[in-house]
Amino acid sequence: MLASEEPLSSALPFDGLPNRTRSESLGNIPNRTRSESLGNIRPTYIKRVAIELAKLYPNEFTADFEHNKKMVSELSDVRSNLMRNRIAGYITRYRQRLAV
Repeated sequence: MLASEEPLSSALPFDGLPNRTRSESLGNIPNRTRSESLGNIRPTYIKRVAIELAKLYPNEFTADFEHNKKMVSELSDVRSNLMRNRIAGYITRYRQRLAV
């Protein structure tokens, strides 16, 4: 290292920042459980199919997952049970949000 060069650690702009934990820097945000603060991330195709079914058949779906599971099987050509359940779950949450 040349004498005129500063060490990399002292050249970083983060040296003057206060050392705080994440909870201290967030301020007065109330403590929440994981299920209250984070949502489920679903692929776009699940959302697209679910919203399309909910708009095409608005009276067929309710806020009940078991009912929606049967209706997704009847109204679509989804072969996979996992995919059917994810679509029905998204429709259930979608209908619950619309009701609020």
